[in-house]
Amino acid sequence: MKIGTASALMGTKTILVGISPSMSLAISSSGLDFSRFDCFQTLQHSIHYAHRNGLFDKHRRPFFWGCGA
Repeated sequence: MKIGTASALMGTKTILVGISPSMSLAISSSGLDFSRFDCFQTLQHSIHYAHRNGLFDKHRRPFFWGCGA
């Protein structure tokens, strides 16, 4: 969460990728607030979301950090 919050200060948007159903349950029962981050199960879903919402800068390559499945 600290990395995502710190990166937002630099003007980036954090997208969490690789959220399995069991990880999702663990996150929700941990009490941590991930509501400010967009979370996707697959990289394909996150790339589609990023393209659709204009999150790609044509001068920079996106950085994806997967959470593991």
